[in-house]
Amino acid sequence: MLSGKENSFFYGQKGIVPLALTFFDGLYKFFCSIEGEKGIFISTSTDLMNFEDVNIFLEETSVGGASAYVKNEKIHFFYSDKCGKIRSATLDKLGNVLEYPLPMVNRKGLYDPKIFYESNKFYLLCCDKKGSIYLYESENLIDFNLTTYFKISGTFSLCCPSIHRMGEQWAFFYEENGWVKYQKAILDFDNRKVLLDGKKLLLDNTSSPRISALSDGRTIMACLNNGRLVFREIWGKEGKICLFPLSEIRSKRIITDSFEFSEKRKFKFEVTGADNISVDIILDSSENIKTNIFFGENTVYPEYLWLNNQDKNAVLCTGNPRPILIKRDYFEEEFQFEIYLFEEVIEVYLKKSGMVLSSINPFKGEKNASLQFVDQSKLSGKVVVYSL
Repeated sequence: MLSGKENSFFYGQKGIVPLALTFFDGLYKFFCSIEGEKGIFISTSTDLMNFEDVNIFLEETSVGGASAYVKNEKIHFFYSDKCGKIRSATLDKLGNVLEYPLPMVNRKGLYDPKIFYESNKFYLLCCDKKGSIYLYESENLIDFNLTTYFKISGTFSLCCPSIHRMGEQWAFFYEENGWVKYQKAILDFDNRKVLLDGKKLLLDNTSSPRISALSDGRTIMACLNNGRLVFREIWGKEGKICLFPLSEIRSKRIITDSFEFSEKRKFKFEVTGADNISVDIILDSSENIKTNIFFGENTVYPEYLWLNNQDKNAVLCTGNPRPILIKRDYFEEEFQFEIYLFEEVIEVYLKKSGMVLSSINPFKGEKNASLQFVDQSKLSGKVVVYSL
């Protein structure tokens, strides 16, 4: 069923489709679909990097995303069946599963349910295939009534809607055309309205986002990068939504080596003997930095990160025969960023912007890595390499 260790999978593995995440009984409980397998699966993790005890949770397959909420020492799991009906099941601490026979919402064609709690009520957010978003309310997670529905102007292919309180504000998240986006929102519960500010902001170049506000105080997004399972932490910072790598990743880092460079046309460093590495880079010279960082030795289909501090944008190239260029604009005066090389994925985080770019790891299956800076006239900085 799964490659690698039996009955387990890992961060960056292909074929694992995220459905829902929750923190229950001191552990992370992760619900997912597995390519080539029928049903909904559940696994356990202590660090969101390795997932053990993968077991079937429900025989029925979920269509689209799902949601999980902990109440009365049970996980309440909501999903959409093949007819587009929102259904539910519970899981207690002893592993007992109870499936509710009737749909939670008496309507067909609804997908990607998301449960949240506010003002002494539970709310269920979902969408249809025409891009309409529906909001239902309940006092017991069983009886749901329609509160309101709305559409986003200029959006025709929306999925995975989710609403979260980020600091003092609400944010409405969704996927559109392979990008995770968000808009600031106002939830008027008294008048049953959801008001959006109309400005779409890019959050991540991933798909199938499942965002969960967990009882341990973290907001985690599980998503897919080129078909591979990855996770992000989401923070609200000065009115802006930022992405960061999992705190568990940073806590496991052990320094392998460090390098300093100054006014060199080319700078290259290699790391051997590590399956997964993290690279911290600080470029501390002029504001007009323009440089390429190449990953690996492939000169035909190179994979690289292009940094342009003059125009304030960064581009990550996948390096395939038909390359995909991921371009993001940012607003920071100096480059401080992290590069994570896992088994399957490469992830670049701009620290101050709280922004991420993702692609496929060119060193997959190898125990060495080579990064090369090119065309960095009058450039100086420091590189610190970590083993994970």
